[in-house]
Amino acid sequence: MNPLILTLLAIDTGCLAALCASCLPGKITAWLEVLAGLCMMAAGLWVFHIDETFILPFPGFLSNAKLAIDPLSAVFLMPLGFVTATSAIYAICDWSDAEHPQNNRLVRGMHAFMASSMAFITIGQTGVIFLMSWAFMSIAGFFLVAADHLNPKSRQAALIELATTHLSVLFLWALFAFIEKETDWFGFTTISSTYATTVLTLGLLGFGLKAGFFPFHMGLPGSHAFAPNHASALFSGALSKLGIYGIARLLLICPPHAEFAFTLVILGVVSAFCGALFALGQQNHKRLLAWHSVSQMGIILLGLGIGTLGRIHHQPSIALLGYAGALLHVWNHALFKGLLFYSAGSIMRACHTCDLDKLGGLGKKMPKTLFWSIIGSAALCGLPPLNGFVSLLWICLALFECVQHQEMVGMAFAAPLLAMTVALTIASMVKAIGALFLGEPRSDATREAQDPPRLMRWVMVLHGGVCIGIGVYPRMVLPLLETAVSKLCPEIGDLSLQSEFQGVGTTYLTGALLILMGCFYLLNRHKCMRAARQITWSTGLAVNPPRAQWTAASLTQGLVQIFSPLLRPKTSKPRLRALFPEPAQYETYVGDVVFEGLLMPFLRKCAQKIGRLRTLQSGQIQLYFLYMGILVLGLLAWLWFGSQGGEAL
Repeated sequence: MNPLILTLLAIDTGCLAALCASCLPGKITAWLEVLAGLCMMAAGLWVFHIDETFILPFPGFLSNAKLAIDPLSAVFLMPLGFVTATSAIYAICDWSDAEHPQNNRLVRGMHAFMASSMAFITIGQTGVIFLMSWAFMSIAGFFLVAADHLNPKSRQAALIELATTHLSVLFLWALFAFIEKETDWFGFTTISSTYATTVLTLGLLGFGLKAGFFPFHMGLPGSHAFAPNHASALFSGALSKLGIYGIARLLLICPPHAEFAFTLVILGVVSAFCGALFALGQQNHKRLLAWHSVSQMGIILLGLGIGTLGRIHHQPSIALLGYAGALLHVWNHALFKGLLFYSAGSIMRACHTCDLDKLGGLGKKMPKTLFWSIIGSAALCGLPPLNGFVSLLWICLALFECVQHQEMVGMAFAAPLLAMTVALTIASMVKAIGALFLGEPRSDATREAQDPPRLMRWVMVLHGGVCIGIGVYPRMVLPLLETAVSKLCPEIGDLSLQSEFQGVGTTYLTGALLILMGCFYLLNRHKCMRAARQITWSTGLAVNPPRAQWTAASLTQGLVQIFSPLLRPKTSKPRLRALFPEPAQYETYVGDVVFEGLLMPFLRKCAQKIGRLRTLQSGQIQLYFLYMGILVLGLLAWLWFGSQGGEAL
């Protein structure tokens, strides 16, 4: 038994859960998925403990196939296993057989199948195995996004997800073809600088479409918004990370490339800023969280770019902080974004809507969901003492250290954009928390809202507890990260995160913050208990109507107007011309500028031009035989002229 065999056992268990989803109760298949997730996590920890690469070659005619697991694979296998287990437990209540009798078996089967496909991607070193697993993952993702197939928007999001994944397969196939052209191996293997630029460019396009960083994010917002709640957590916490895994794997097999590293930095900081900016204008809770995934993927990409620049310029401390921050953010994002999607799922289960303008006042009815939503939001914003602060701090320290070196002083442009990203993230999450939990209910959707069942709450407790644990005591993950970073950058030598991060007493600092927060809470509670309660003056009205409250759109209207040249908000204004006008609504909508403003118009023009070729499809079989004859004659002529040219040479 070794970690690779344990990973294959996890994959087999997941496939068994997928196969048995049609004939076994949902609880049994869910616990099979939990077992598969635990095996994935155990395999990852085993690799970190031994710090070795385990290879499984195949005999006979399968000798070109190879499976392997190393510390880099383990970095992405562990959050995959964790989110697979928690999402399976969450689905027991959220997507039960009684509430979803039509498609619950399909959703459970595709969820398990997608988790197994993703695990196979992390250990597949051969191009064929990797691409087949990639395709299986895309098919399972298509069915999960299209779970609500009666909704046309859900069907559209599923088709976009399928199209972007298949487009990424084309780029990845070309990537492996160029690797084979140099090394005679169709898979991941070390290459020289001959085709390094081409391979890195194709990898950035292919893996970028799956990672979802700006502007390759077309399939991400829709897939996260319309998938079932537990599947959204798996999409955001694990699936999008496989694009990051592919880019990290390319950094491992290709020689350091300065232009590519700088491209990663630019794309990373632009994606981080644009993702947070577009999240600001969203009125759908899950779509808002999806845009924050775009932003967080940019932060991870920024860390990888900074680490590569440090490696190129022989600055091991920069490389260590950049790579460690990026890899830790992979874990942190899976934790706090899973928590936020589970909180969103609890709200959607209770209120049957994700529209922020139809919710409100949930803090009184769902206090436990409110608490864990605040924890997840604070971690997303990078606030201490939570895990998001630690990884973001390491990336910022690496960025500030870059600016101190003359050859990397151009990196200074990333600092203000990163600061604005954090500010916009805080603003959007304040908008979401305020619109969801504060004030009075804006509609009847919240009339019967209550906290989710105990099993769903325990899933949120597990995610939130790990977020707090890593934030308060980050030293628990330092040895694991050092093992993975040494794989990406052997030049760091004996340099340690313990000495580089220096702890500045981070544990003591966060402990002091916790004590201060506790004292503030006790003091505030004491004052509230002593203060006499009086009715709040509400401008002379006996009852303050919900329509008089600020909506989610109005909370951030000023910022949306400031960035309107980038956001291009669409406004629907009522025309009030009559003396006694009928009721009307004023609505604003912030869409996807890249997809709706650039890609869709281009595709429509292409469809119009390609549509002219439909005249060739007359429906007459005689013409079809004529077309085949012309094609055969053309091929024969091409072969004949080619042979004549060869004889002349």
